[in-house]
Amino acid sequence: MRVSVTSNIDKFKKNFDKAIQRRKVTMNKAVYSVMLSAFEVILDNSPVDSSQFLRNWHVYKHGGQRGYTPLIDYELQRHERYDYSGRMETKALVMPEHMAVIEAELASMGLDFFAKGRKQVTVGLSNKTPYGNMLNEGLYQPIPPLVNLTPDGYSIQAPYGIIDVSMSTISMDMPDKFGQFLTVGGA
Repeated sequence: MRVSVTSNIDKFKKNFDKAIQRRKVTMNKAVYSVMLSAFEVILDNSPVDSSQFLRNWHVYKHGGQRGYTPLIDYELQRHERYDYSGRMETKALVMPEHMAVIEAELASMGLDFFAKGRKQVTVGLSNKTPYGNMLNEGLYQPIPPLVNLTPDGYSIQAPYGIIDVSMSTISMDMPDKFGQFLTVGGA
């Protein structure tokens, strides 16, 4: 009487490789989801008047920032909404549309965060709007008759800036399991 076990290493390796690939796909989707959530926080903290600033957030990889694209009718729209509720209405219309743009930009990169040999990938949002630094520092002074300003005359939409506030929110909201290998930062 005899019992034998014959191994099929090739078949085992193929099944193992497929399982790893499925796991990588799942992990990539999770990273994309966390990134999009983080990007949404930044857009949500972005002030809106004409929506030019919000629409100029773009995805970049490894520092390859995109340029500034002015709205065609910016001067006509500038300060069109004089009250806070009007600016929030503009934001409610533009933000979902621009989140779709950001999602498409991210997807078009075809990133595999877990590709063999990859040690690090830096992906982020950049905004090259000329007055962006003023907004980020909470220093934008709306031209009257805009209302609902801080005591110093600044926009109440971002009196403490955009990036630092967003980074704090994102860091607090990031799932613990991602905090081990994702670093969130801003400048």
